[in-house]
Amino acid sequence: MVRCIDQQFRIRLTAGAQSPESPDVLSSVEPGNTSTVIARVYDQNDQLVPNVPLKIEVDVTPRSGGHEHDDAVRHTQHMGTLAPVSPSTGTVTQSGKILTGNTGSSGVHFTFKAPALAGDHTIKAECTDGKNCTQEGPKQVWVGVKNLLPLGNSQYFVPIGDTPMMRWGRFHQY
Repeated sequence: MVRCIDQQFRIRLTAGAQSPESPDVLSSVEPGNTSTVIARVYDQNDQLVPNVPLKIEVDVTPRSGGHEHDDAVRHTQHMGTLAPVSPSTGTVTQSGKILTGNTGSSGVHFTFKAPALAGDHTIKAECTDGKNCTQEGPKQVWVGVKNLLPLGNSQYFVPIGDTPMMRWGRFHQY
């Protein structure tokens, strides 16, 4: 008796030509800027699989980027957006939160546009044609300004310090 085993596929994201920043972080981008990302599908022999339809979705991690609160507006109006770039085409829905496209011969090429607010954004990709696909590797885009220092005392402003809504109020980037 011969058992058929479903073929396993893996989805990997790459940030254009650059290497991932860490095992979790795909890339870093400053608020308002973009990062190019490519989603590719591989088979169990690590060979690129062409023409796989994908659904790619982005969401912001609650309470990330120095924001000590979370609400529905953060997940709709203040998060990164996705858009296809050449050679890929695709359909964008939910104001840029979801991109559907086909890998073609080289993957789904798209941009992640960072919002004005800092935060950790996770990009999730899944096959939509019934293939048994698992996403692996880094999938987070960090949005923020690196190497910021805490504000010192000044005669021109008064730091409010901690509040119930904003713990460590003056030490985060807004």
